[in-house]
Amino acid sequence: MLISCFILIAFSGCNSPQKMAKEYVLNAEMPKILFISSPVIYSEFYRPEKLKDSLNYFKPEKIMYFIDETFLNEFSEVYDKNMISAMRDRGFAVFEPDSVASFFSGAENSWQLSLQQVTFEEHRLNYEDEITFDDYSIIWDTVISECQLNVWFELSPVNADSTVPTHMFFSSVSIADDLKGRFVYSWSLGGYDYVYTFTEVEVIDLYFLMATAVLNHSDYLYDFFLNRYLHFSTPVKKTKGVYYKWDRSKQKLLPAGTARFLFL
Repeated sequence: MLISCFILIAFSGCNSPQKMAKEYVLNAEMPKILFISSPVIYSEFYRPEKLKDSLNYFKPEKIMYFIDETFLNEFSEVYDKNMISAMRDRGFAVFEPDSVASFFSGAENSWQLSLQQVTFEEHRLNYEDEITFDDYSIIWDTVISECQLNVWFELSPVNADSTVPTHMFFSSVSIADDLKGRFVYSWSLGGYDYVYTFTEVEVIDLYFLMATAVLNHSDYLYDFFLNRYLHFSTPVKKTKGVYYKWDRSKQKLLPAGTARFLFL
């Protein structure tokens, strides 16, 4: 059995996904990526229902104030520049439309990644804290704002046979108003008061979302090709249908969970 395993090692039959992933990280020839960025960009505010939340129904939305023409121009410029840099850091040979001739000069293992759509959304979230006693409880609640950045990609093979599909990817990152508080007994009031600090989302936080999205998207793209390699190189019984991510800090293969592109 040991001998047959040694003979078949070239076909990955005796290798675990962990070993195969390390082999990929160390030796794989990374794909060529033609990055096309011409997204449709929207901003949306999801107003709470008036009957359920009449106070916040009339509270002005933030997202419409944040997303102006200047921000949108900066978003496209900064996102594209940093996304290209992050993909190159992960080993991809990245080309832009002005170098398309060089991209097509050797199209083997070549893909086109198109940024299709971007939406900035604002939602209102319920925040609630509770202190419980033997026979009663006190609840303090309010509403905070969450800003969300959603992105859609299309990844399509170039000069590949018709069996290789085009993939549609979705990813979302969000940031919310920061509220930290606790119940404190007030002798002057003769009861409990709620003491808190509140830091609301500002436009600078959308740039933080952008930076987070760039790191996520470049990692998710790398993990897509890693999983594709594992799918074709490792027996299904070894991968157990798990979608993996490569943890760059630990240099280890881990289940991706929600840290991945959603396939549409």
